[in-house]
Amino acid sequence: MEWIVLLVAGLVSAQDNIAVRVDTLPHWEREDPWLDIEDSKVDSEVVLYRVGDYLIEGTKGLWVEWIPRRDSAKRPAKGELVLEDSAGWLRGTRHAVNGVYRPFRMRSQFAEFPANRMKSGKLAAPDFRTDPAAKEYRSRIREGCERNGVNFAGHFTVVEWGCGAGCQMMALVDRIDGRILYRKIPFDTMDGHCGTLYKADSRLMVVNTEALQDHKGWQMIYWRKPAAYVLDKVRFRQVD
Repeated sequence: MEWIVLLVAGLVSAQDNIAVRVDTLPHWEREDPWLDIEDSKVDSEVVLYRVGDYLIEGTKGLWVEWIPRRDSAKRPAKGELVLEDSAGWLRGTRHAVNGVYRPFRMRSQFAEFPANRMKSGKLAAPDFRTDPAAKEYRSRIREGCERNGVNFAGHFTVVEWGCGAGCQMMALVDRIDGRILYRKIPFDTMDGHCGTLYKADSRLMVVNTEALQDHKGWQMIYWRKPAAYVLDKVRFRQVD
């Protein structure tokens, strides 16, 4: 994998700048039940180093060293630079690096944003007059409504479909009146999103959860950033 050096906000403190090899993924301050975080044993073929708030994953032969900015004379050569942030440089065997992670912490929980009402009985069919752009995907949306039922925010059906490698698109259908939300979904840019978590009785939705798949509770830096949104009536509001 060819790595692009990324400048990120400094996370490594002076007392935590020693690279330590780890065999078990550590907990963070609080376990998020929706992530099902638990200690995970590292595969024997994988090498993991912890440097402050960074987790570096690689193959056999991986080694890393943290160099603080006060030691600028030791700044790594281009071929050894794994990552740079405001506190210093991470030097190591770049060819053996598979991923660089940092902790993912979320303040919001599903129970904090309960659905305003729960729909029961006959469900409205999608009304494509409410969002004409969604007509391009009318078959997917209709089939998704028939298959999924109410699965978000008490009276919405979430329908997702693939748009290429690591890409998903979404439409929401209000099963009370058939209204469709497609064009106004803020996290579906040209590249869509990748992975979601949501519940039928909550207005909270977590997107880009694929970035957390490899190591629960750790976000891969070189990937779409996970985020949390709350549906307020017919608009999403980002909360994390």
